[in-house]
Amino acid sequence: MLFCWCKQSTTTCLYYLLLLGISAKSASAEHELLSCTANNISSFDARQKMDTLTRTVSQNPYTLSLLAEGGAAGSGGSVVSEGQGYAVLTAGISLASLDINDSKRSEATTTFWGYFNGWKRMCINSTNQSACQTTKYCSHDAGQAPCLPGWKHDGGLTQVQGTGAAPDADGDAIVGMIISLKALEKDPSKPIWYDEVMKWTDESCTQYLQDNTELSSSGSHRLSTLGSCWGGWNSNG
Repeated sequence: MLFCWCKQSTTTCLYYLLLLGISAKSASAEHELLSCTANNISSFDARQKMDTLTRTVSQNPYTLSLLAEGGAAGSGGSVVSEGQGYAVLTAGISLASLDINDSKRSEATTTFWGYFNGWKRMCINSTNQSACQTTKYCSHDAGQAPCLPGWKHDGGLTQVQGTGAAPDADGDAIVGMIISLKALEKDPSKPIWYDEVMKWTDESCTQYLQDNTELSSSGSHRLSTLGSCWGGWNSNG
């Protein structure tokens, strides 16, 4: 899988630029370097571009956070769920892009595990500030946690700075988990955490359906809300 700058697909390319850590402002200066026909970059190498924005929170368990700044993220040093969700998704894509015998696969697997643990810690930290998720579906050693974290945390993932889940971030993270599980499912020797991630993914899908979507009054239609604490049909949307 290759990332490239395509003038014909602005939305897709802006998304790729986010994954690469390239701002929209500098995109025009970069587009010749990231051509669709030359100088392509692999998914693995694209994921590595995020290393400069990544903080190692813990070695045991290995935990990574993706730092953000600007806009709602503030002056820097914080983690927003959208960024961490991108990290989980990008790590999953990177892992899935590699053959089982690729020498880079071990690093890709470990990196996914690190970003996943960052996401998991964000969920656990949100336990006492998740009034919009009455039933907490995600299981961990100390009990149950909401599967959809508050949207903003400090860089060390010790406290929640912004409450309420963001569905775009939640969706990215869940898809990243699914991609990683599929990438590893036929490995003769799976990582020791494989079943844990599978269980967390299943529980997260349940939580997303429960708290990030809402049925219409007729019960015939369902939409994704603006978040676990806001949005919905009619005047709520």
